[in-house]
Amino acid sequence: MIERAKIRLFVDEPLREGQTIPLERDKAHYLFGVMRQAVGDRVALFNGRDGEWTAEVTLAGKRNGVLTCLGQAVPQLDPPDLWLMFAPIKKARTDFIVEKAAEMGASRIVPVLTDFTNSERVRVDRLQAHAVEAAEQCGGTFVPEVTEPEKLDRLLDGWDGARRLMFCDEALVGENKPLSGEAGAPWAILIGPEGGFSDAERKRLHGMESAVSVSLGPRILRADTAAVAAMAVAESLRVELVGSSMVVEAVPATELSGFGLSPDMSDVMVVAISQSGTTTDTNRTVDLVRSRGARVVAIVNRRNSDLVDRSDGVLYTSDGRDVEMSVASTKAFYAQVVAGMLLAVAVADAAGLPGSPDRSGLLAGLVDLPDAMVEVLAMRDRIAEIAEVPRTRGACAH
Repeated sequence: MIERAKIRLFVDEPLREGQTIPLERDKAHYLFGVMRQAVGDRVALFNGRDGEWTAEVTLAGKRNGVLTCLGQAVPQLDPPDLWLMFAPIKKARTDFIVEKAAEMGASRIVPVLTDFTNSERVRVDRLQAHAVEAAEQCGGTFVPEVTEPEKLDRLLDGWDGARRLMFCDEALVGENKPLSGEAGAPWAILIGPEGGFSDAERKRLHGMESAVSVSLGPRILRADTAAVAAMAVAESLRVELVGSSMVVEAVPATELSGFGLSPDMSDVMVVAISQSGTTTDTNRTVDLVRSRGARVVAIVNRRNSDLVDRSDGVLYTSDGRDVEMSVASTKAFYAQVVAGMLLAVAVADAAGLPGSPDRSGLLAGLVDLPDAMVEVLAMRDRIAEIAEVPRTRGACAH
């Protein structure tokens, strides 16, 4: 297969060798005005059906352009048949849900209107655009469909009993029930609104043979940087530990200390993730699990913090300057994810497991990352020029 290009673009047209792809104004501006591509440069194209193709710029203009497909770089990789159904919330957080669902491999994203949904205005075109952007950024070849919003009762009326429904019920405080059903069967995950499901909705869901309820703990959870980082670390461990009997879970510190403790945790390793290392609930949870025999590895930014003193081992995500302590930073988040991936590789090696088939590619990417950062930083003047454009035109960027 042909070498992959770095810049990725979603298109609607079919992709095959020699196929020409005309570019409308927005995509032409992005490639030639923002990314500074020119005739002869290569771009990665995908349409959600034909895999990823490397194309060459054969015409570059201010308002249009043409790309010509050279060859397939990556075959089409479709995700498992997993739907995410959720009650819409505030705009920015709904955007976040769609973006992360696309990145993590949902095959379909369904906004549902429940009895207590407090945000019924949903712009599906905007959410679909977010799903496309997420696929472009994460290297996927599949873009999940974002459907029109549908009332929950109407959706359940026509429910296919062959599709298992994971119903996230906030009323099941602290309960821990195993999932039943075939691992390869189609599934759907249902997330309720901030006000929870109504009694009538909950009763109906519990009465469905294809539905299984799971606990979210004692409170309605919001996604934040630490939770997403924990999910990413957990996923790295799951992939690396395939074939072993080890179980990996991602939970907030308060959930673990409130509902996940057992008298003997000598066979448990806890990975505590923190930027400052001074968060009270994290440190308290570390004390509790260690008193029950668990070992703790910390992924932390700040050296000489309370979490460092409490842990058996530490992966630092800073060079010791500790300039980010009270405000979450993007680089600290990504450093946490990278540290978690390296930890997963080390655990798999220690357990004598073969690890992920993608391991060599990921590690090679990490080795190349410093050079890529230098390349981006060398574009600082060009980035400053782009940032000046809205101001010179009298516009404001938010």
